[in-house]
Amino acid sequence: MNKFIVATSDATAENRDAISRRIKSLGFGYWHWMPDLWLLTTFSALTAESIRDDLLKVAPGVNIFVMPVAAPPQGLNWALYSPTEWAEWLNQNWK
Repeated sequence: MNKFIVATSDATAENRDAISRRIKSLGFGYWHWMPDLWLLTTFSALTAESIRDDLLKVAPGVNIFVMPVAAPPQGLNWALYSPTEWAEWLNQNWK
């Protein structure tokens, strides 16, 4: 499974909705509890550049950062203070 982090810095609510709809239409599993941050999971062989370019089509002019995340053999770890639902998705899809 491939994992990516997507972040924006200046997106409007309409831009964020368009990005979320596009991410969903591409078949990603995603976590989006923070307004300008998405954690993506996919089995597709996409690149950070191809994801960025695709998202710019629905949110032109928005600053978009996309980074692949490689899991070390022991899995990914994080520190989190949040509602239970946030951690549940991360534990099921991001480790």
